[in-house]
Amino acid sequence: MGPVEDLETYVKGDWWRQIFNANYLRTDGDVVEDPNITKREIDLFLDVLHAPKESVILDLCCGQGRHTLELARRGYQNLFGLDRSHYLINRAKTLNKKAGFNVTFKEGDARKLPFPNDKFDYVVIAGNSFGYFESVHDDLKVLREVLRVLKPNGNLLVDLTDGDYVRENFQPRSWEWIDKKYFVCRERSLSKDRQRLISREVITHVKEGVIADQFYAERLYSQ
Repeated sequence: MGPVEDLETYVKGDWWRQIFNANYLRTDGDVVEDPNITKREIDLFLDVLHAPKESVILDLCCGQGRHTLELARRGYQNLFGLDRSHYLINRAKTLNKKAGFNVTFKEGDARKLPFPNDKFDYVVIAGNSFGYFESVHDDLKVLREVLRVLKPNGNLLVDLTDGDYVRENFQPRSWEWIDKKYFVCRERSLSKDRQRLISREVITHVKEGVIADQFYAERLYSQ
């Protein structure tokens, strides 16, 4: 095991089917499992949306439901969350039940939403969760589906890292301790067309050795 010359050749078109599991919550937990970060993000979202409490809201690509559940804590009751990850949706359902909320969580594909036309007042795609598909045409499918399920005059909020900034400032290599047992090493490069950031993530347990060596890609969008 060592550095890879061309990261892009190792990325599968459907890499997102497998990567969002318990290891994801471990490697990204400093952000996605931090309630204070989630609260600040929801503060910002509501400052933009000014959504009334009775609003029907879809958290698209919701992961383990951190944003949806924070909205529920603030008194929103017509909440839905959808994600492709079976593991994360199950975790969202568990947290929802434990908290005594009534959020509807579903496992599904953002390109073919299991909802009727004109259902939602707001759709939120948060946490840099847009741009995972191999083709930009799939991203357009997602946006068309969002338009379909939004009510007339409904609103879409997309939370993304600025692509131009990433192109100029990403770290080609980094590593960090997650806790006393796990550390992760990452390699990064731009795709040949400079439209995607390609990453390799090697997760190592101090006793078990490498437990995951995975590749993923995120399309870079700018204002």
